[in-house]
Amino acid sequence: MKRFLLLGLFTLFIAVLARAEDPYADHLLGDMGGLRNKLADKGVDLSLEYKGDLWGTTSGGVAHGWNYLDNTDIKFNLDGKKLFDWDDTTMLIYFLNNEGSKPNATRAGTLQGIDNIETQTNTFKLYEAWIQKNIDHDKWLFLFGLHDLNTEFMSTDMTSNFTTPSFQNNQTIAQSGKNGPSVFPTTSLAFRVKYAPVKNAYAEVGIFDGVPGNPGHNHFTHIDLRASDGLLLIAEAGVTPGAGDDGAPNKFGIGSWYYTRSMDNLSGAGQSHQSGSYLLATYQFYKQESTKQNLGAFILPSISTSQSEECAWSYEAGLVGHGWLPLLKDDEIGFGLSQSHNGASYLAANPGSESNEYSLDLYYRGKIGKGVSLQPEVKYIINPGTNSATVDTIVAGIRLDVVF
Repeated sequence: MKRFLLLGLFTLFIAVLARAEDPYADHLLGDMGGLRNKLADKGVDLSLEYKGDLWGTTSGGVAHGWNYLDNTDIKFNLDGKKLFDWDDTTMLIYFLNNEGSKPNATRAGTLQGIDNIETQTNTFKLYEAWIQKNIDHDKWLFLFGLHDLNTEFMSTDMTSNFTTPSFQNNQTIAQSGKNGPSVFPTTSLAFRVKYAPVKNAYAEVGIFDGVPGNPGHNHFTHIDLRASDGLLLIAEAGVTPGAGDDGAPNKFGIGSWYYTRSMDNLSGAGQSHQSGSYLLATYQFYKQESTKQNLGAFILPSISTSQSEECAWSYEAGLVGHGWLPLLKDDEIGFGLSQSHNGASYLAANPGSESNEYSLDLYYRGKIGKGVSLQPEVKYIINPGTNSATVDTIVAGIRLDVVF
């Protein structure tokens, strides 16, 4: 907790000292004395972001108390034309570091998780490293390398600031695979093809190694390709009306995923291939230019067809708006409800378990200075872990987000 307070005071001090005329309005360190512009001229865009979360489990759950954890992102976005004279080519080198304690594992005890930067193992790693080639005026985009599928598939701008992981990565696919899908904090080699035939419409297909990293060895980065891993296949198509005109976070999409490797069924008899489908629907239905207020709604349902997974279906739904509580600059307020429903196979194998876990999430987010945001949040979890012996949980916390 002291670490959180000291870091907050330091970043606030730097933000106050930052020059107002700095062209990098959303970066704490601005142009870094001209370094960023010099790198950009050579084709290198450097970004650094720090998230620090302080959580208190105040009621129910496994145990009460406070936890602090953090996440650091170091990204190098590379322009192939400027660096190597490769037309229409971009690359990403992305390092990730996670430290701190485990609020869900040690206190809250939920199925869906409470914090999207909580990891099983604290480590520094190469998280993403890919190259992308665009063809025919960006109608076709081909990508290969270490890739987080959740940056494109199942992704919506409207739900990006919820800290409960299922609002970015639905529970049915989050629990899948031998070591999860290729998402935070462990990615796998992938090949992705995206087609954007007209403005604000797309279709994409991804082929991922079916077992990201090396299960049981979560420190650092592992690329361990084996024929027995199988593949994770995923496809999505959708439209984003208004996204290029007024910045509205509107998106309507549908997707499906399938593992080529079969998994043991929860019943103990036989195996099955894990697969599922999902929908994306986000729409900003109110916008007032004079007051800078807006309000949008979302619903993100998903299903799994496998007898080897705990969750049979899940959904996330809620509201996100700006300008309704202008205590901080660029304020945002969000309310969400998520539900994860256990399948019949899991309930039969685990008698006494509850059928559903629910999470109610409410957050407020705003800037306290250049590149520095605060996000207080409270969650109420019903049937945490679908364990009938665990009392409903109340979790409250705050996120410090610093874009350097």
